[in-house]
Amino acid sequence: MNKRKLFDLVGLSPNPEPVSQEAEYNIDFVKIKMFTKLIESRKEFKRNLNKTNNLEVSEDLINNIIFNRALFYIETLEVDKLNNIEDLKSEHKKRFISTIQQSIKYFEQLEQYENCAFLFKIEKMISSTRKSTEEVA
Repeated sequence: MNKRKLFDLVGLSPNPEPVSQEAEYNIDFVKIKMFTKLIESRKEFKRNLNKTNNLEVSEDLINNIIFNRALFYIETLEVDKLNNIEDLKSEHKKRFISTIQQSIKYFEQLEQYENCAFLFKIEKMISSTRKSTEEVA
C-alpha cells in the first residue's frame, strides 16, 4: 500500500494524488479494520485511560468517543463496492458484522436513526456478500 494513501485517511497528505481503484479498496479495508478494532477494544481503552489519568471515566463518555470515532472511519465507504474488497475474508466479516450490530444498538439507544440506517445498509451488504460466497463454496 502506498504510504501517502494511508496518510490521506487522516488528512496529512500535502499533495493528494488520484487514487487507483485497487488502492481505494485497500483504504476501505483499512477503514473497516479501524472501525472493528475500535469497537472491539473499547473496554481496554477505558482501562488504559483510567490507569493513566487516575480518574474514573464514565462508560457513556468512552462509548461516545469510541462509537463516534469508529463511525467516522467508515462514513466514507462506498457501500455498493464493499463486495469487491478481496481482503474482507469470512473471519473478518464475522467480526465486522458483530461490531456493526453493537454500533447499531448503541446508536439506537441514542435515537440516532440515520447512523443506524447507514450501519444497517453496510451490514446488509456484507451479509448478502457472505451468503453468496457461501453458496459458491
